[in-house]
Amino acid sequence: MITKLNSTFDYDAVLIALTGSMEPHFGANVWKSSGHLHMWYPSQEAPATEWEKEIDNIFEKGVSELDLKKRKKLYDRWQKIVSDQVPMIYTVLPAALYAIHNKFGNTYPTPVGEMFHNIERMFVKKMD
Repeated sequence: MITKLNSTFDYDAVLIALTGSMEPHFGANVWKSSGHLHMWYPSQEAPATEWEKEIDNIFEKGVSELDLKKRKKLYDRWQKIVSDQVPMIYTVLPAALYAIHNKFGNTYPTPVGEMFHNIERMFVKKMD
C-alpha cells in the first residue's frame, strides 16, 4: 500500500487514517499540492487546479503569520475551499474521553481540539 501511495500512485481511492492537530500547518504535507501525502493529483510540480494553488498560498502565508485573527481568516478560507471541492471525505472521528481536576478553570475540551487546545486561557483556581 505504501508503494502505491508514495511511488506508483496505482489506486482509484484511498482509505487511510491521517493524524492531525488543532494547528492547521501540521497538515501541510496533505494539503499543499507538493505535499508528500497529497493523494489527489499526486507528485505535482505545480498545482493542478486553481483551488489547489490557493491552498498552497494559504499555507505559505499561514505558516509565517503571527496575528491570530489573520491566521484564522486564512485557514477559514482553506476550510471553505476544502468543503466546496471535497478532495477527501472524512469518515470517522474517534471517541475521546477527557478528565481534568476541578482545580483548573476555563477548560473546554472538544472532540477535535483535545483537552488543551486553549491552554493559554486555562488557569489554576484557588482552592480552600
